[in-house]
Amino acid sequence: MESGNNKIRRRRPCHWKITYYRIPYTYHHQLSVEAYSTTRQNYQGLAHMLQSSRINTLNFQDETDEKLRQANTFVQTLRDEQIIYRTFDHPVGNVQNIPYGVKYCIQGYFLPSSGTMYEFVSYHPLMQYYGFTPDGTSMEVLRPPVLLHSKEFNRIYQDELEVLNAKDLHMQPPYCVPCINVSSPDIISRFLFNLSSNKKCSIQHC
Repeated sequence: MESGNNKIRRRRPCHWKITYYRIPYTYHHQLSVEAYSTTRQNYQGLAHMLQSSRINTLNFQDETDEKLRQANTFVQTLRDEQIIYRTFDHPVGNVQNIPYGVKYCIQGYFLPSSGTMYEFVSYHPLMQYYGFTPDGTSMEVLRPPVLLHSKEFNRIYQDELEVLNAKDLHMQPPYCVPCINVSSPDIISRFLFNLSSNKKCSIQHC
């Protein structure tokens, strides 16, 4: 359209050509399958890890419960016994004629303490009546008996589980482990009999 000297030109609308690039169906399907497979594998791995963790937690809980039951039973037995024995593997409290690394035991009391705690309390005064001969192969009576520092043989246990795990308290002197603070012919004769009659019984070294 023209008007006088002024020419008005009407522009034709611009049409942009848009090209769509289509992904082939087979390629698109392959990507979907791979993504699904990876996701499934990740899910299965996570599920297996969670299941294993749950099983381990349950097993640990079962073991803990069983340990607590054992500790409770053991402590109750010690309390019923009252007079018990605590083992040592080195000289303490002025112990004489006991080589380092040789086990011996002290007779004393097992008592409940404050809260959940328990304690082993030795006699006071505490005397040592027996020791080993210089060659370390047999026991001998100490004359005079040796006065021991009784407090060094005491021990406080925080709870029943610590009593069980310590493994140093016994209802009777352990096999071939002499009790050195009891002037009892029965205890020392039993130890000497085991030592002489059974080749498997030897001085208990740690």
